[in-house]
Amino acid sequence: RCVTQSGLLRAEQVEHYRRRTAGELDLSGLSQALVESGALTRYQLERILRGEADHLVLDDYTILDHLGAGGMGEVYKARHTQMDREVALKVLTPDDADDVGTFRRFRAEARAQATVCHPNLVACFDAGCDRGWHYLAQELVTGNDLRRLIKRHGGKLTERHAAALIR
Repeated sequence: RCVTQSGLLRAEQVEHYRRRTAGELDLSGLSQALVESGALTRYQLERILRGEADHLVLDDYTILDHLGAGGMGEVYKARHTQMDREVALKVLTPDDADDVGTFRRFRAEARAQATVCHPNLVACFDAGCDRGWHYLAQELVTGNDLRRLIKRHGGKLTERHAAALIR
């Protein structure tokens, strides 16, 4: 029931998996089978089991994984369902949107990204709001982020290393 309410799978899809594993697996086993088959991601399953499945689908975006947090909300790996394109989805919760300053900065970032097109800058594909949750769909860039890299080097980089990264 929670999986279908999340919008991730239709009732008949869940029933298909349930029938396929009937008598073999308990609820935990069925959950694992959904992940192993690729029907759900591990992150989605964890959210569903915690009772936090209500915002795994925002408009045409299905949230796949949590990537991190920034000064203005959370960033998720998501898939645009119509275009089958993975994006980084920056999400501003309704509570964060109630802060006028945060909301203005979020909107300004969306507008600024929409006006710039450069191979060295992250592209912004879409912006919207679903049930009070504002989002920016951005180009998904894989690899290490600067925060993790610095942490791995004991909290600081040499001048040479920092200059190489900037270059």
